[in-house]
Amino acid sequence: MQGKKLNPMLKAADLEEIADHLWAGISMVDAVHTAMTDSHDDPASYTDALLGAVLLLRQIATELDGQVYLPEVAPDA
Repeated sequence: MQGKKLNPMLKAADLEEIADHLWAGISMVDAVHTAMTDSHDDPASYTDALLGAVLLLRQIATELDGQVYLPEVAPDA
């Protein structure tokens, strides 16, 4: 994250909800993987679930970025 400034006011408590969401996303990926490998169904039938996990993890990454880094301010022109 080159060029971004860390949020000096960040506290561990600010990350608690994001950490819970991250574990939910990891559990979702694990469940989809288990279904894809252990089910008698075609693994391709789980692509929507896998996409859902990707979208969830992408949102979590955005939330984490918003907490850890200060908003970028455009330089005055």
